[in-house]
Amino acid sequence: MKITDYFSTLTLILLAFASIIISSCAGNKANLSIVEAEPSVNIEEITECIVYPEMARLAGIEGKVIVRILLDKSGAMKKHLIEYSDNVILNQSALDAIKNCGKFKPAISNGAPILAWVSIPITFRLRG
Repeated sequence: MKITDYFSTLTLILLAFASIIISSCAGNKANLSIVEAEPSVNIEEITECIVYPEMARLAGIEGKVIVRILLDKSGAMKKHLIEYSDNVILNQSALDAIKNCGKFKPAISNGAPILAWVSIPITFRLRG
């Protein structure tokens, strides 16, 4: 087999694979948009509202929790999920801080607010 035949075959295989990926993405119900402004979150306000879990404090547990939230067109939280957590004992405190103190601005696309996901990292550190 000549080297050009090898590359031609490889190119055809890659194109077929790419078309499979594109068609599987086309079947996804997610509506992808170009975003002019990302959703914004006031991390400082959320951080000030965190109540360190007493059990975590006593055990000396520190770590990070990343909460992913879905914001509607008004900036209200519609759904949430824990994207990452160093320790499950920290999760509820992170969620409570976001729910109680989070102020959000929605993403903007084509001059109008849209539904969008945003990830919020929360770090738990014991002082002293």
